[in-house]
Amino acid sequence: MEESARRKLLTDMVLKMTRQTLADFAALPQENKEKRAALICEDAEKTRKMFLSLPAAKRDAVLNFVRSPEGKTQFNQVVGTIGSDLSANDRRMLGPAISNWQKMLENR
Repeated sequence: MEESARRKLLTDMVLKMTRQTLADFAALPQENKEKRAALICEDAEKTRKMFLSLPAAKRDAVLNFVRSPEGKTQFNQVVGTIGSDLSANDRRMLGPAISNWQKMLENR
């Protein structure tokens, strides 16, 4: 598989998994959300650090896919899940994770 196709596939998978993670979180009983939110936030921080450790060319390739029509569709579905599936309290609990994901997409 070509390197660009591989990056595109991996990025697509990450966006789909992020959307599914958020949908699954929204469906959890309230008593399970605090612990799960902490794990999601921790994972998002680790993911951002890993992303920033990549060479600039690889980060740019990921960002170029996210900004492509296919990537924008997946990204917009993630944003839609945040806005429609998560309650205000869910968004508050996941705020650090969402912030880390946003920083990754801004390459900072």
